[in-house]
Amino acid sequence: MASYFITGASRGFGLALARELAFLPAADVSKIYATARGDAFNLEELAKQSSRRVIVVKLDVTNQASISQAAADVKANLEGKGLDILINNAGIC
Repeated sequence: MASYFITGASRGFGLALARELAFLPAADVSKIYATARGDAFNLEELAKQSSRRVIVVKLDVTNQASISQAAADVKANLEGKGLDILINNAGIC
């Protein structure tokens, strides 16, 4: 069971990837930490549809405080199990 962390998952490629992973067997994908900087209605809906395997994490990749908070939130949720796969998809303008 792999756990994934996807930045920039509120729309586009990141959302599509989170959606694909969410419906793979739980034996293959345990948790998907999907990040969004702002409101992420589609991502929130995906979290509900996926039996909460998708966990929405608030993250602005240009803000150090936001990065630190997201890291702490995910670390607490992982309960010492570690993160398996990181997908850095967020764009920076």
